[in-house]
Amino acid sequence: MTRRLRTVIAHDAVVPPTSIERKIVRAVLGIPRPKIADTPVDAALAASVAGEYEVGDMRFGFDRVAFAYENGALEIALGGTGAPGVRLRFQGGKRFVSSKDDEEMVEFDTTATPARVTIGFYGATLVLHRIASGPP
Repeated sequence: MTRRLRTVIAHDAVVPPTSIERKIVRAVLGIPRPKIADTPVDAALAASVAGEYEVGDMRFGFDRVAFAYENGALEIALGGTGAPGVRLRFQGGKRFVSSKDDEEMVEFDTTATPARVTIGFYGATLVLHRIASGPP
């Protein structure tokens, strides 16, 4: 058990404490890791969600988030266009999971006006609204 906990913590040392806590609970209780797909993102889907989004009510030091299509994958840039991007793993539909932390979920709703995205981030839910479309 101790070896498994060390692996969980060492492997995910760059993620927030709430995420590490969930990983420890999974290890202690023997709950398997969620199955995470990593399939290519269609350029048309990327075009429908790419762009600049504004954070709603809750903020974590940034008020904008950008999504861009890079090398067949969607990337999220916390802080907006120009900030470093993190690759997202495509789960199907319009759902994604961060490549850095499997607890960070991203789901797009392009039927809303303006388009919006919901992100499970640091144990909280952020709702963002698109303020500018971007190139895929």
